[in-house]
Amino acid sequence: QTWESTNTFLDPASEYYNPNVTGVKTGSLSDDYNLVVLYQQHGKEFLICSLGSESDSSRYDDVNYILKTIDESDYLAG
Repeated sequence: QTWESTNTFLDPASEYYNPNVTGVKTGSLSDDYNLVVLYQQHGKEFLICSLGSESDSSRYDDVNYILKTIDESDYLAG
């Protein structure tokens, strides 16, 4: 059996692609979609866990919002 890869943060052809994402783990249970992302930015590593999203795309939207917040953080950049 083959599983479809949904690791869109690692796919250069994806709208969610982000070169600062160094690892991704996805999973789903019933109607809960989970996503764990290892992210490197500002000389730091972040482990971001999104649990219980409503769909495959919403888990990426949720984490993408967090990544954007990290990127724009003045506190972390300085």
